[in-house]
Parts: sequence; structure tokens; C-alpha cells
Amino acid sequence: QPRYALGASFFSLLKVLEALNVAPPSDALVEEIRALWKRRGEEYAEAPNRAFDVAAALIGKTPAIYSAVGVTEAAGWRFKGQLNENAKTLAFHAPFPEMNHNEIVGWETVRGELSALVPIYLPDTAAHPRTLLRFEIVERILGKSGVESMTLQGEGEDRRVRLMDLVYLLDWVSYWLAVLRGYDPGEIDNIMALKKELSEKP
Repeated sequence: QPRYALGASFFSLLKVLEALNVAPPSDALVEEIRALWKRRGEEYAEAPNRAFDVAAALIGKTPAIYSAVGVTEAAGWRFKGQLNENAKTLAFHAPFPEMNHNEIVGWETVRGELSALVPIYLPDTAAHPRTLLRFEIVERILGKSGVESMTLQGEGEDRRVRLMDLVYLLDWVSYWLAVLRGYDPGEIDNIMALKKELSEKP
């Protein structure tokens, strides 16, 4: 599936941008990420591991993913899509601070013991200090309802490395959640059914 080829698609495009002098040379950065993904791949391929443990905690839950605008926002949207397609489960995503203007109010009626929702926070030190403060405050506010949450972050000195580390972790979470729920991560039956019916209509 195309969603499994992030490395090939992203880094190929990056090389094109470098050739056009739109992006600076980044061979050292790319090599660092490649080596990181190789290590993580070996780590996440054998259960139990960090990705497996997160996936296990999501069994029977509906993730509400919250990211930092312009920093981990793309990772949040990708994680939502990966959970939808790979794990065949609903998931929701909203970036901070936008979530704080509307969705936060929807949590006022959520009760932990009755809710399948689980907030997943994706902060990063590169985010604006006020955005990071929002993560702390929102976690406290939502925590009052008794809802359990989790915080996931990438590792590395460079924010770009941390982002790629986070994306790779979240991809593996979606894979393990599919396996644990008994689904084929590559299957997209509903999409194919939609395309088939559309193709039969003028």
C-alpha cells in the first residue's frame, strides 16, 4: 500500500527539491533517520515492544489524537489515517490550539468509566511554549473526567528526527493494533467497494 512507502516517497521528493535548490543538502540528516528507522524496525517487529504496548492499551478504545500545530500536526493526521486504514478503527484528530476553541467543550459530558475515548497527546519541545502549556492544562481538565490518556513523543536532538521517530512509532502502533484486533493491515474493502460503485455510475 502507498501508505507503507513514506520513506521512498518523502526522501525521493526531498532529493528533487535539493536538486532544484529549493531545499538545502540533507544527506547527514537522511542517513540519521534511515539508521534510526532501521533500529526501530528491529525493535518494533518483535512483541512486546513500545508500539505493541500502546496498541494493546488501545483495544476497545477510540483515540482522540491531539497534536501541536505546525510541529506534530502532520504526524497526528497521518496517525488518524493509519488507524483508520490499518487497524480498521475510528479515530479523531485535532491540533492545538484549534482544539481549545471548540472540541474541548465536547469533553465536558465525557465520563471516564462510561467512555471509550482515550486522548493521545503528541507534544514536542519545538512547539511554541504557549502551545506546550495548553497540553498541560488540557490534560488536567480532561483528566478530571476520569479519562485515561497517553503522551507519545519522538526522540532525538533535531526536531525533524523526532518527528520521523514519532511517525514511525505511530505507524507501528496502527500495525500492531490491526494484528491484535485480528485484521489485515493491507485490506481496504470499504474503499474498494466505494470505488467500484462509483465506477459503475455515470
